[in-house]
Amino acid sequence: MRKFWLLFGFIILAGNLLLAKDVFQKGNDAYQKGQFEQAILYYEGILKDKKHSCDLYFNLANSYYKIGKIGPAIFYYEKALLLSPNDKDIQNNLKIANQKTIDELPGFTSVGIDKIIAAFTSRFHHNTWGYFAIIWSFLFVLGFFLYQWSTNSWFKRIFFGSMFVSGFGILSCIGIGQWEKNRIQSETFAIVFSASLDVKNEPNGSANKAFELHEGSKIKLLESMDGWHKIAASEDMIGWVPEGSVKAIK
Repeated sequence: MRKFWLLFGFIILAGNLLLAKDVFQKGNDAYQKGQFEQAILYYEGILKDKKHSCDLYFNLANSYYKIGKIGPAIFYYEKALLLSPNDKDIQNNLKIANQKTIDELPGFTSVGIDKIIAAFTSRFHHNTWGYFAIIWSFLFVLGFFLYQWSTNSWFKRIFFGSMFVSGFGILSCIGIGQWEKNRIQSETFAIVFSASLDVKNEPNGSANKAFELHEGSKIKLLESMDGWHKIAASEDMIGWVPEGSVKAIK
């Protein structure tokens, strides 16, 4: 009976994956025909089923960009970039979309050693660093067996050295991946979806306006309270906006 349910679950999962792939292709076909709003419906239908991928976010962003919705376009480019940080197409399209925004914000920059470390660790997604660790693990095991089987002292020294290097690679990739994961999770960014957004001095609708933001601007979420988000548009531009006026990237 247990095998039956396992097989049944596998069939259901395979069917869902095939269905999602079919819907994704329909979205691509609609996009190629210039039916961008229809393509968006297909792509977002896949997201509603809790299925995510870099290609899905990228195509959805392209579709929104084609109909002039810069906020959602930038939002999904950013989502795609989280999954594939080195993808040049995503980087270029995001840069083009950002040029369409009204606000010119200085953004947030790391300084000192943090900037140097982040520049290196962010070259790959933290899961990719985990895959690198697995590859190093295979090399470590291979070196171990070759060391055990070898009868030549010179080769044994080489294989022993390869085990040391592989072990260092494993620990380094695990450490870097964890550091990158913590770095990403420690900060939450969001995109402004409203055409214009008044940022208040306090979490109150009658509070004075601190400054104004526009669609597509990327801001940092600092905290949430009573239906309001405390946000930072730069190091010096901090205020409050209603929940729902911005959308968190992760």
